[in-house]
Amino acid sequence: MSTASYEVKLPYSNAALFRRGSPKRGDFVLLRLRNHPRLKSAFFKRILGLPGEIIEMRENRVLVNGQAIPVRALSLSDFAWVPKAHPVGSVVQDEDGHWITFSPGRSEHRNHPPVRLPDRQYFVLGDNRDDSEDSREFGPVSEDLLLGKVIATFRTGERIK
Repeated sequence: MSTASYEVKLPYSNAALFRRGSPKRGDFVLLRLRNHPRLKSAFFKRILGLPGEIIEMRENRVLVNGQAIPVRALSLSDFAWVPKAHPVGSVVQDEDGHWITFSPGRSEHRNHPPVRLPDRQYFVLGDNRDDSEDSREFGPVSEDLLLGKVIATFRTGERIK
């Protein structure tokens, strides 16, 4: 089931009434996997690979059709607000406009072989690359598993000045 972020469907069916667009690289989406042993509830991931593309990872760098997505180093000290329960890796980067974190050599999923994405299939990753169950484990996800696009997020526990 998709939400109005991308497609409006007739209630209780898969019949599309109209399409509002397609998921894009960088979209932060809510999705739900069917028949996954651990991920039974909805969860958030970022779309990095689009249908028809070849996606791979080399030491936490995402490559699309053989080209690395641009990254820029960020200061780890700027992320002191992150709760200790959600540890940040030793590296924080801006990956094409989105913050990611990881510790070099830590994750067993820091490398991923090239995979060509079929029609209506997306490669999703968590922004905390060391601690994320994502397409590196469960493979590409079909568009019908995307419940919607996140349009706003809020940080809690921080005073607005």
